[in-house]
Amino acid sequence: MYKTIGNFKFNFSIKGLAESSSSLSLLCKELKKICGVGGTVKNKEILIQGNKREIIKKILTDKNYNVKLSGG
Repeated sequence: MYKTIGNFKFNFSIKGLAESSSSLSLLCKELKKICGVGGTVKNKEILIQGNKREIIKKILTDKNYNVKLSGG
């Protein structure tokens, strides 16, 4: 399922992180750089373009986040 913002389609979202807005922005920037994709932070949710589930899961797990994948 895609979430559309403007003309961009995002097919990966990260929800439920208890972080400040600035921390979410820094994490989003790091994920975008490592994955080589675009993304943004909206309403305490990180939205990433492209199907990078496994890469993002590994990065977040390495940072000691509890990761639960949902959907297909």
